[in-house]
Amino acid sequence: MNQWRRYLTLVSLLVLLMVSGPLLNVQADTDAQSLESAHQALTKFVTTKLVTKQGVKTNVNDQVNAGGDTASGNELLSESAGLYLQHLALTNQREAFTKFYQQTKTTFYAHNQFSYRYNPRTKKRSNVNATLDDLRIIGALIQYDKTFKTEHYQREIKSLWHHQQKQALKQGHVADFYDPQSKKRPQTGTLSYFDFLTLRQLEGNTKTYQKQLRLVQNGFISRKMPFYARRYNYHTHKYTTGNINTTEGLVTLLHIAQIGRLKPSSERWLLQQTKHKTLVNQYDQHGHALTTDQSAANYALVMMIGNASGQKALQAAGQQQLLAMQVKNDASPLAGGFGDESTNTAYSFNNLMALVAMDGVTH
Repeated sequence: MNQWRRYLTLVSLLVLLMVSGPLLNVQADTDAQSLESAHQALTKFVTTKLVTKQGVKTNVNDQVNAGGDTASGNELLSESAGLYLQHLALTNQREAFTKFYQQTKTTFYAHNQFSYRYNPRTKKRSNVNATLDDLRIIGALIQYDKTFKTEHYQREIKSLWHHQQKQALKQGHVADFYDPQSKKRPQTGTLSYFDFLTLRQLEGNTKTYQKQLRLVQNGFISRKMPFYARRYNYHTHKYTTGNINTTEGLVTLLHIAQIGRLKPSSERWLLQQTKHKTLVNQYDQHGHALTTDQSAANYALVMMIGNASGQKALQAAGQQQLLAMQVKNDASPLAGGFGDESTNTAYSFNNLMALVAMDGVTH
């Protein structure tokens, strides 16, 4: 009798193994199809609703923040230009990339750097840049040459980097911006601006690069809140303490992950918060949530961090939460995008981060 039971148990296990294999494959295929469908819908939304002849609108709703300190819906940001260039490079769109980069140069470039903001109505640029945006644009040019096995942008890259070293990155200090009118830069460096993948390709494994890396690594907060300080002061040699902007913190983690330095504590914390859909937009230094608000860009960043670090579970968790936030209503003006249907608002940052995150998995 016992032998008969053992026989049945073995048969059951064999049947389970035979069935579970195909089921797992079907699930993987379904996930891939779902991502591909979401990617196509988002690409259509971005190209038809956000991309203009001069750049990428900040919001589909032109009236958002009109007259405020932040960019109005119709205004263009170098941040968006850099992200869209990344998308075009990652998806092998050679002609579209060269055309969009030329337009980016026309719209934003002045005083040997990219102005961070342009108003198409007044035709005015901001006086200053945002150093991360410049690095992201240079990184996209590097990616283009790598993708198409060319040296098309090598001279351009060297020229842009030469000016950055004289302005926002003088003496290897990654400053937040450079003001060409006052010829000054702030004493602070926001840690999310240290785009290590791009910096390493430009500087090599030099003492300057190693010093920049140590500066960020020494800003690690704690295992309970495994993010990095927001900003470093080059004059006082101190890091800022205070509440944590999750998006900035995730960008820092992405830059760390892209060079293989993501801490296990950061990966575990992100996975837990993402699986439980509790990744909110702001925390205190001890990891306590200060809001219930969440954003698509944050889950897109988690997806990118997981992909960059080879943590498939983290990438999949971020992907699941991200796709759940996408507008599925085909009759909506925001169909395929990420936004608030009740106010007809959809920010370029959320949508472009999601687009680049999906690019990284589908291509």
